[in-house]
Amino acid sequence: MTHSIAHTNGPKTPQRKRTRTLERVMLALTVISFLALNGSAIGFCIAHGVDLKLFLTSWFANWPASHLFGDIGLVLVAFWIWAIADHRRTRTPYWWLLFPVSLLVGIGCGIPLYLWLRERRLRLDEGAAQSS
Repeated sequence: MTHSIAHTNGPKTPQRKRTRTLERVMLALTVISFLALNGSAIGFCIAHGVDLKLFLTSWFANWPASHLFGDIGLVLVAFWIWAIADHRRTRTPYWWLLFPVSLLVGIGCGIPLYLWLRERRLRLDEGAAQSS
């Protein structure tokens, strides 16, 4: 299903305004996390070279790092399970992007990306329903 730009026009109800604000916040968080997480990865590469083994072993350098890695790993799995189920209900377009983004950039980028896509879809669907 495609949406036209006409679906986003129309009266700005308080709900639509909140939804657009939430969309903008999620998009901003996606961009900020993408830049911050990739910036730290680039900083690591500048300091240590492209050393994947050192990068991966640093995740388990001590108990707090191991705990944090395990915690984030569980959040990642839970989010993926929820997002798959949510996609079945909302038909969020490009939902599958959360997998490579979460793995290649980080869960801090994957979550707001999916939520931005989801909120945008819900707003467009609401606009389409109102214009019908």
